[in-house]
Amino acid sequence: MKIIALITLFFATVAAMADDAFVPYFGDVPLMQGLTESLDDRILFDTPAGTIAETVLIGKVAAKNITAFYHDSLTALGWSKIDNNTNHAGTAYVRDNDLLILRIDAEGKLHLRLEPRT
Repeated sequence: MKIIALITLFFATVAAMADDAFVPYFGDVPLMQGLTESLDDRILFDTPAGTIAETVLIGKVAAKNITAFYHDSLTALGWSKIDNNTNHAGTAYVRDNDLLILRIDAEGKLHLRLEPRT
């Protein structure tokens, strides 16, 4: 029964993401419906270890909904949440050689940072 629930959740998440765009320069990180990228806040630069990308997503979406959406979506896409994230403010996820950090500020803006995993 638990497996069926997990499979249902996975397909529901993937189906919800099918209509959504992805955050530019962040690979398959989905852009949640109701959020838009603040292009003035996009930063991209290359390092010997790989590309570092930062951006800010804005919209009138509750922080708890943002957190739940990205947790479910990223997990379905193979990202793993780091429970002990002492080096960065926010919530961190890892996949392969990438580290993705999400932080919601006091104004409800979602800050994303993608960097090579060290």
